Amino acid sequence: LRSSASAAFQVLPGLLPIAPSFTSSKKAPLRPAMGRLFIAQPATRARLQNVRMVQQEAAASVQTAQETSLEAVRRIFETEGAISSREELDAILEKTELPSNPRMRTGKLPNGMAYTILPNAVPGGRFEAHLQIMAGSADETEAQQGMAHMCEHVSYMGSRKRERLFGTSSQTNAQTDFHHTVYWAACPTLRPSTNAPMLPLALDALLDVLEARFETTRVEKERAAILSEAAMVNTIDYRVEVQLLAALHSENRLHRRFPIGLIEQIKAWTPSQVQAYHKSHYRPNNAHLYVIGDLEPDEVEDMIGKMFSHLPARDPPVYLPDEGVDAVTLKQINSFFPPINHEWMGTRKHGADEPKVHIFQHELMQCASVHIFAKFPVEPIR
Repeated sequence: LRSSASAAFQVLPGLLPIAPSFTSSKKAPLRPAMGRLFIAQPATRARLQNVRMVQQEAAASVQTAQETSLEAVRRIFETEGAISSREELDAILEKTELPSNPRMRTGKLPNGMAYTILPNAVPGGRFEAHLQIMAGSADETEAQQGMAHMCEHVSYMGSRKRERLFGTSSQTNAQTDFHHTVYWAACPTLRPSTNAPMLPLALDALLDVLEARFETTRVEKERAAILSEAAMVNTIDYRVEVQLLAALHSENRLHRRFPIGLIEQIKAWTPSQVQAYHKSHYRPNNAHLYVIGDLEPDEVEDMIGKMFSHLPARDPPVYLPDEGVDAVTLKQINSFFPPINHEWMGTRKHGADEPKVHIFQHELMQCASVHIFAKFPVEPIR
């Protein structure tokens, strides 16, 4: 979201943006309407007629400690002449924290596993549980390309505890990306056949992800499934997508760590090698559990503590120098990011650095296209 002003009108009902250019990323001043900064809907206009705050009082309120509250920003918006430019609006919104959902509960177990619980009664009688492991294909070494995806299959798709959710009106699945691996179960709160609570079964299946056993038969079954999946997705559209991402991220590990991995390596790994990757990354202090649905937060929190607290915390893996992992990466700043760094727009100098050009040709391609990339860091949303 490049425009803070756009966000302001999303969280302040009753106020409308002045023009489409209002949400532009350019730093153009706001165009006044009838000498004011906003257009009021009827209900808002009636409230504004009763406003007795003068411009000096509004300007003074911006300097108070209450300026970080959403209500304080609302008062500023409802005061005529309090804001006269886009820059002034951005300065106010920069100090305003987005409010959190008051019903949301977050915490962390003694072993470092984080959890988030959000009661939500719609749809009634349903809940979802998601386990996020902060490790994906970008965390793999040169000899592990595709192992994050293999761990996903062995840990969950081949889990006997996950199979206990079958036939209960539940849906389960998992996905591997560059920066994380996510396992989830969407279930009824009560088992249809017995009215027994389903949350213990769902959490037990996710617990099995962290305690996965890498038996030979289980690994071989999932290896065959992965090789079949790799053959199925190997279309020309997928190959083009791989080439585009490789060009976009040519300066870091992302361009050579696609989740599907390398077929030659997938065929050769032993169960103990896959288990070693699991032990390095599937740590409670490298995981986040989310539970949302028609449930009581106290009961959910108590169950999470009883089922996951016994898992021991472990140190993160140490990469050898030849793996090319930077000493400081985005993941150390925020665990939701992969262990890489980006080269942002403007860091290369014309004439001093070699131009970055990537050309891909294939006989199955039926058209030509040109792509120009410019990478910018994510801007905080407030």
